[in-house]
Amino acid sequence: MQVVSFDPRFLEWVRAGSKTRTTRYGETFGLGPARFRFESAPPVFLDARVTGIRHTELDDLTDEDAAAENSTTPRPCRMHSATTIPGCRRMPRWPSYRSN
Repeated sequence: MQVVSFDPRFLEWVRAGSKTRTTRYGETFGLGPARFRFESAPPVFLDARVTGIRHTELDDLTDEDAAAENSTTPRPCRMHSATTIPGCRRMPRWPSYRSN
């Protein structure tokens, strides 16, 4: 089964349903069952399902994308990605995964 790793600060957002999407670079997932792993000590696992995949350019992230990531605007998503992922501005498409 595919495992999708998350920062532990997102655990309560995922549980509450306020984070239903994640934008990833350099990771590939398929539709279907998944285990979400929250990198705490000890790690926490949630059963999940990847229900949608959309490839997008970083600059094309929308307010809807941001809301699904529990953010008010796409700017934090863009800024986080641009500052933490080497070369991300040069990558033409990003996969955005939807779950429930």
